Formats: sequence, structure tokens, C-alpha cells
Amino acid sequence: MYIEKIFEMKKLILVILIASNFSCKKNCVDLNDTHWTLFYKHNSTFNYYAESDLYFKNDNSIENYRNFDTILGTWMSDKKKLKIQFNNDDEYEGTIVSSDSMAGTLILPHGDHGVWYAKRK
Repeated sequence: MYIEKIFEMKKLILVILIASNFSCKKNCVDLNDTHWTLFYKHNSTFNYYAESDLYFKNDNSIENYRNFDTILGTWMSDKKKLKIQFNNDDEYEGTIVSSDSMAGTLILPHGDHGVWYAKRK
């Protein structure tokens, strides 16, 4: 009887661990204090992606280190959805695909639409 209770308790702990791990992987990607490589095209007809570095800060601000300057902005996420608004009025919306990748579309102030994706460093 004692061994059966230990076995049942171990099974219960295993189920809880698996369930919490699965739900967090599916719904909880913490972007705070993370660095990403951003690949973007400001126009979908371009045949190349420009590259820059993103830093998601803990206070929901973001820094985009480009070749010659740094663009600042804010970010927010809700489970798998992500929205970034930069101070130059570039807007990035997308989906957090996994703990190390995300992708979406962007809108520039002058009306161009593009695409982007990012990989965690």
C-alpha cells in the first residue's frame, strides 16, 4: 500500500511537470532582457533582408541597433502576439513562433508594407 501511494505520487508529480512545461512552452515566451537578430524587408518586392539587432528591455522598451543608428521604441506581447512601435513610427506586428523565433509584417510611416523575422541570439 505504501509503495502504491509513492508510485501514484510520482505519477502525479510527473503529470504536473509535463503539463506546466507544455503550457509554458506553448504560451509563455519571456522576451524581457533578450537579444535578437532582426531580418527585415521594407518592401516585399526586395530580394534581400536587411539585418539589425533587437534588445527587448524589462521596462517594455526596445532598442534596434542598425548599421549607423539606434531606433528606440516600445513593445508588448500577449502570449503569442507581439507588437513593436518604434519612435520613427515603424510598426512591427507578429507572432512569437517559439522561444527562439518570431515573424510578422511591418508598416512604415510612408505606407510601405514589409515582412520580418527574428532569431534569438
